[in-house]
Amino acid sequence: MRFPKLVFGLCFIWLLVSCGEETTPVSTSSENQVSNTDNRSPEQDSSDTSQKKEPSGTFCYGFNDRYVSIWSRLEIDDNQNVTGESHISNYSAEADYSAYAFLEFNGTLEDEELDLLVTTTIEGSTDSADETWFFRVKELETTVNLLSIIGCNEYADHLEYFEANPPWDLLSTLDENDTDFVDEDLASDTFCDPNDSVFVIAETENFWLNICGGDLPHTYIGVSKDTGDELRLGLSYYEEDGSYFEAINGDYTYSIIFETAKGSFLSVTQGDKQILQEPLTSW
Repeated sequence: MRFPKLVFGLCFIWLLVSCGEETTPVSTSSENQVSNTDNRSPEQDSSDTSQKKEPSGTFCYGFNDRYVSIWSRLEIDDNQNVTGESHISNYSAEADYSAYAFLEFNGTLEDEELDLLVTTTIEGSTDSADETWFFRVKELETTVNLLSIIGCNEYADHLEYFEANPPWDLLSTLDENDTDFVDEDLASDTFCDPNDSVFVIAETENFWLNICGGDLPHTYIGVSKDTGDELRLGLSYYEEDGSYFEAINGDYTYSIIFETAKGSFLSVTQGDKQILQEPLTSW
């Protein structure tokens, strides 16, 4: 009977040793947990406030095998119909056309999926095409019927490219404390209609300004850098030499004035009362 007792004793000792060794992997598991936490994406760890916020009003897609970033302004009506236009910036060094293009959108927003007919017209190129693109919507922000979209289309190679080269790292775009929607060069001629001539590209500290038209100027456009709100008005008066442009909206008069004794500035008046005057920072 001594042999079974010996076996039992050895098994008991082995169990004690094994239990003692099990404390070591706990530390290793903890280290792995820390490593996995560090590798989590911003989407997986929404509590990490140090992560940079993705820019509002920007989404991305591929065009003719060239990758682009799009700054978009879309409108959504009560029937969920989406219309608008966008301005794109090309990242391809091999591009044989201008770095900017305009797109017109018509589509319907349903269940956070946006199926759009995209009409592209590229500056400096005769290429034009109608294509239906499906966009995976990652973020929706609706303010006064303005819809901002962040996302990429579903083509895997495009998604892989933008995961490695996200456009919000390549452009100076919106974060929680930044009021600039897009890089100045990208925004500079965004707001005129694609077929319009651009007579004025200017900005103040708080606004982007365009004067657009055909053979003659006919439209004033002012866009808030803070909110993205856009005011588009027909011109009521302008100087032939391009030194003065005026648009009226009810009691308010918006004037872009160049090269006066006071300098060049945007002026907004209500009746006879001046309510805003900002110097032009570029034009």
